[in-house]
Amino acid sequence: MLNLKTMTGFEYEKRGTYQELTDFLLYTVLETHELGLSSNNEMIYGLSVGDLSKPMYLVDGGLHGAHEWRTVHWVKEFAERFNNPVNDSNKPIIEKIKKDFCLMVVPCLNTYGYINNSYTNANGVNLNRNFPHGWEGFNTEGSAIPGNGQYKGPSPMSEPESKIMQGLFDTYNVVAHVNTHTSGSYHGYTIENASSMQDSRRVVAQDFFDSMNMIFDGLQPWNAQMTGKYGPFSNRSTPNVPWINEWGGLQDSKVGGKTFSIIFETGSLETDYFQSELGMTGLLLIISLVHGWKKTGKLRNS
Repeated sequence: MLNLKTMTGFEYEKRGTYQELTDFLLYTVLETHELGLSSNNEMIYGLSVGDLSKPMYLVDGGLHGAHEWRTVHWVKEFAERFNNPVNDSNKPIIEKIKKDFCLMVVPCLNTYGYINNSYTNANGVNLNRNFPHGWEGFNTEGSAIPGNGQYKGPSPMSEPESKIMQGLFDTYNVVAHVNTHTSGSYHGYTIENASSMQDSRRVVAQDFFDSMNMIFDGLQPWNAQMTGKYGPFSNRSTPNVPWINEWGGLQDSKVGGKTFSIIFETGSLETDYFQSELGMTGLLLIISLVHGWKKTGKLRNS
């Protein structure tokens, strides 16, 4: 079990215009990257820590707008603290990881969704239904209707935001990817495994939940009280839905094996402060666990 401590949360507020969002994202000491234009011709930015030739941990936020805008803020703040963990009790662990890996975060993948409080992008596409794995067979109600929360787009990877993520996987040595969300109308947090992880899914779920509960002194996530597909050790995955983590988990890592790709969500019923605390701590925990799994071979799909 990792000896991590909780990362202290913080207060934040939503930006109202794209210019305000851009000013917020670029107000940083981190290296900034213009990744490409969004579906409504707004620049999407990446922020990086470390030598980009090293194996990379990739984190994205703001894939959905609406209530999920909060991920943009704690994903960016996590990168700042990862870069400079001053007075952080987790500093030794962070510095150890930074010797081996770099970090890239895309705080706001869906700029249109963030500014317009929209679940979809400017083309009415749910970006987390636009990835190739399972796209063809995904014919749920609304999946062919632009603007519907299930709209998958006219073709896989049709959207500029999806292509930006593909470009990052193609360009860098991505070994692990975390796609962040805010679960609607829930407390706590959850994770979503890629079905490609097979037997290692139970290891991922058990290590994550045990460690997270220990960090927060016995905190029980909302889904620990539920049974079925959202049970903490049920190896939750959805192989026939064109989610980004299902696609990401099938990508070949340039350092060998498949990329570890996972969805991590904080509950929308938590306060903004506690969402950020849960979110940043969860990100550090996932990255720390993957760091250990990669070294020990425990992550069996790698």
